[in-house]
This record gives sequence, structure tokens and C-alpha cells, in this order.
Amino acid sequence: MTKKTARVEQLLELANQLRSPGGCPWDQKQTLKDMSGFVQKEAVELDEAIDEQDSAHICEELGDVLFNLCLIASIAEEQGQFTLAEVVAKTTAKIKTRHTWVFGEDKVNSSEEAIALWKLNKQRERGQK
Repeated sequence: MTKKTARVEQLLELANQLRSPGGCPWDQKQTLKDMSGFVQKEAVELDEAIDEQDSAHICEELGDVLFNLCLIASIAEEQGQFTLAEVVAKTTAKIKTRHTWVFGEDKVNSSEEAIALWKLNKQRERGQK
């Protein structure tokens, strides 16, 4: 495990601690439905920071989005729905499956070809489900 991975785990542990007995009453009462609005708000703020091209502001807002995602994962795990580890594993597999020119035998020569192949791979994936 790299230090970068450990930091994400620390953020998830922070979310878990805030929701645990003795944690924060506000964080403890949040539901997945409640978190929907918060993550949308933070994503908009991240988008604005990106538009501003302010790296310090982008870093701050990205952190807020990431924390909200960890809090959502914590709530989902409490409810027995899924864990952050499952999210990471499924997303990693999906991204690799769709990037067959990187993780497979396909070849592309431009970003346009990559996008077209991504869309085709996504259609194939959905057809298999």
C-alpha cells in the first residue's frame, strides 16, 4: 500500500469515527439521501474552482468532494450495501475493461479513436449484463 492509498484510508477512517458513538451528532444522523445534496454542492464548488484555474482552491474542493464520498461509503457500509473497497475494485475493473488500448490488444492513434473505442467497449459491457 502506498502512502497515497493510506491517506484515502485515513479519510475513510475519519468519516467512520465521526459517525461512530462518541463522534459528531450531525455526521451520525446523515443518510444517503441527505448526502446527495451535499456531494452535488461540493461538486459544483469543485467545478467552479477548476474554472478559476486556482490550484489551491481545486485542492480544497477536491478534498471536500472526496470526504463526502468517504462519508457516503461509510453510511453504505453501515447499512450493509457495499464498502469503499468494493467501489474501488469494481471501478478499477470497469475502467480497465473500457481502456482496451491500454490494458488489452486494441490500438488507437488519437483521442477521438480512444473515445470511439471507449463507447464501443461500454456498449459491449452493458450488453453482457
